[in-house]
Amino acid sequence: MEIISVPAIVTIVYTLIELYKKWIARGREKYLAAIPVIALLLGGILGVAVYYIEPSIIVAQNVWVAVIVGMASGLSAVGGNQIFKQLKKAAEAEKDKKTDEE
Repeated sequence: MEIISVPAIVTIVYTLIELYKKWIARGREKYLAAIPVIALLLGGILGVAVYYIEPSIIVAQNVWVAVIVGMASGLSAVGGNQIFKQLKKAAEAEKDKKTDEE
């Protein structure tokens, strides 16, 4: 039993969320708050899709476990996005701090 579905779902959800931010939520801050919920739903849907299309690549004994695995994977995409965002923010703050000291 392979668990290739988890990184695949994370990647797909991450890409779809980035497209959502670029095309739908651009300039509308209120739509950005829905990103975790959208990622959760997309992950759940993809988990079920993977379970029915190729059940050997997901670690799920039934459809409910597939939903949970998919949802967790979807939320992981949001968490991964935040890691990169916060690291970039910290690097910029450090750069600004060094510039202010000079």
